Amino acid sequence: MRITAPAAEIIESSSSALQSAIKPLINLQKQLGGLSIIEHVEQKEQAFMVETAGFNLVQGCYYDKLATDHLRCL
Repeated sequence: MRITAPAAEIIESSSSALQSAIKPLINLQKQLGGLSIIEHVEQKEQAFMVETAGFNLVQGCYYDKLATDHLRCL
């Protein structure tokens, strides 16, 4: 399951609602034997939400910028 990280403004205004919506999806994905991936994590607020939600994999500029544009390499 792949999810795009919500904007930091949305996280600040409705953090508990996001957590209660995302947690069951992550738990279902784990029961089915899959991985949960969140993309476009670019700010500290998004990173905190990701850490508490329990995603398996995380991608975004907050952690590391892409070294190359993979779409241009195709």
